[in-house]
Parts: sequence; structure tokens; C-alpha cells
Amino acid sequence: CPLFTLTLLLLCSQLLWGNFDKEFTKMAVELTPTDKLFIMNLDQNEFQGFSFTNPEYIIQV
Repeated sequence: CPLFTLTLLLLCSQLLWGNFDKEFTKMAVELTPTDKLFIMNLDQNEFQGFSFTNPEYIIQV
């Protein structure tokens, strides 16, 4: 259902970005490079068994 998908995308886009200035939202994205050594040395055991989904962030369709 492409029309439904496009309508939903436009609605979500307006809800998410509607309060931002157009000049800001049209700026090019610049991603900050990650420090690979730092990421490799993170202790992932701290997150063992951790699972969380913010119920306020889930979009009900």
C-alpha cells in the first residue's frame, strides 16, 4: 500500500521535525567518527541480560 506508507511517512516526518526551523532541517548531516579503540575496549558484560524498550517511544500502527 504505497500511498498509505507515503502518508504515514509524511505524517511522522511532520510530527518529528515540525518544530524545528527549516534552515536547520535542511542542513547536511555530518556524522562524528567513532573512536574504534574506545568501542573495542568497552566492557559489554555490563549489559549482559539487559533489555529495555521505552513504551513511550513505540509507535503503534
